[in-house]
Amino acid sequence: MPHLTMPHLTMPHLTMPHLTMPHLTMPHLRMPHLRMPHLTMPHPLKLRLSKLRPPSRQLATPHLATPHLTTPHLTTPHLATPHLATPHLTKAGPDPVPEPAVPEGGRRAEPGPDGRLRCPWALGSPDYLGYHDDEWGRPVRDDQGIYERLSLEAFQSGLSWLTILRKRENFRAAFHGFDIAAVAAFGPEDEARLLGDAGIVRNRAKIEAAIGNARAAQALPGGLAAFVWHFGQAPDGTGHEAPLSTAQIPSWTPASKNLSRELRRHGFSFTGPVTAYATLQACGVVDDHLLGCFRRGAYS
Repeated sequence: MPHLTMPHLTMPHLTMPHLTMPHLTMPHLRMPHLRMPHLTMPHPLKLRLSKLRPPSRQLATPHLATPHLTTPHLTTPHLATPHLATPHLTKAGPDPVPEPAVPEGGRRAEPGPDGRLRCPWALGSPDYLGYHDDEWGRPVRDDQGIYERLSLEAFQSGLSWLTILRKRENFRAAFHGFDIAAVAAFGPEDEARLLGDAGIVRNRAKIEAAIGNARAAQALPGGLAAFVWHFGQAPDGTGHEAPLSTAQIPSWTPASKNLSRELRRHGFSFTGPVTAYATLQACGVVDDHLLGCFRRGAYS
């Protein structure tokens, strides 16, 4: 083949534009100024057909410098723990016994007219004072006495006990001294008489309950007194902690609830747990005189 000569080809000189990175400023961090290097295309390439080699390009990779980043120095403040000093305790002798706190709303035993401590409710009137000192909590072990107090507690339901005390002699006269056999024999004429007696509480349901309870008491094996005392305890207070204040005196107890249930099972009425417990207190089956009262434990 004839010798062929390729014409001399000249590549145009390419110049990359000068690139400048914007100046970046971080809070408290200063980035160095970054500048892109000048890029130049290599000298024009010659092609030789004999070697059939494609032209090569010598491209220079610009050197990119990584900016030096400096982390700001963080200083942790020094926290000082206060020195806690344990007070030095000196035991000079036996620890004093703190006085028991009075439950909220309760009252302790208070001095009466003669200076002796009594349950505070006894100081409300002379009637209360005499009843407290001479009767309340004194053991009652006869059937008639238990029946009288059980009947009076039933009449007192919803009323003041002072009202019952002031009508007590009228009740005794109207109910024949609370003789169980006599009251059990009451008929319609007696009920009418009692309903017309202004000296007592004229409540038909309570009057009928008093008569019915007398009949139920007659049918109790062993008598009413033994039946009631079976649900209590000895008057020496064994197993019954002395109340410190009136707030510690319950209105009923599991024992009075059991007594009430058994009384109703035997035909009694108007003898709920509260009435049953008031009877236990009045008859000395439980001693609820306050701690410090001169009558506390007086009948043991």
